[in-house]
Amino acid sequence: MFEPVPESPFRRRPWVLVTSMAAHCLVLFLMLRAPTPEIVKVHQLRQGDGGKSFARLYLQSDNLNDIASEAKSSNKKVTEQNIRSKQLDNPSKSLQLKLEKHERLIASTANNDATGAGKNRAAATAGSTYGSLYSGDLTGPEVRPALWISGPNPAVAASEFAEGLEGSVIVEITIDDEGNVVATHLIQGLSGPVDGRVIEALQMAHFIPAKRNGVSIPSKQDVYYHFPR
Repeated sequence: MFEPVPESPFRRRPWVLVTSMAAHCLVLFLMLRAPTPEIVKVHQLRQGDGGKSFARLYLQSDNLNDIASEAKSSNKKVTEQNIRSKQLDNPSKSLQLKLEKHERLIASTANNDATGAGKNRAAATAGSTYGSLYSGDLTGPEVRPALWISGPNPAVAASEFAEGLEGSVIVEITIDDEGNVVATHLIQGLSGPVDGRVIEALQMAHFIPAKRNGVSIPSKQDVYYHFPR
């Protein structure tokens, strides 16, 4: 009378459920994880509208379009008035042919307008809306490095230099997507006091963050200070 409820496959094989949950958690982690900062490779594109045309025309198209549309509208009204006035009479065969000619003309004008709109779309300039160059690559990501905008210079006193001391301090800095320096790593030092002054100044610096296709990303870059300055 009562049939036994079939056992769930997850009870027979619990590892299937565990594997599925682990896979979903991994995908969620990869989606939410912030991108790892790296030294970006600059790649700039040609600025454009994603079209195919390489010609750059600088015309006041708004005024020209307004004039053209007004002329077309005026001609259309006159044509329609002529057609309506002639349809009130008892047209002869020749008048009927003229009316048909006017109708074909109106239909042809509408078709040309639609074709012209399609040509305008096809005539959009080649390049990326994120591009920054007048001439350059057409495809790929637009990648820009972080740019320094504010921050102090290392305040190193003359007394902190040993006689004849000369060289460069090289520091790798990590910049977040808001332009703040969040980490420093000394690659090449000169002396303890000088290195400390350089790192202290860099930690207070602020940058325009690196960007990929207009979106801010964390990045790294090496900063060089040569002494004596």
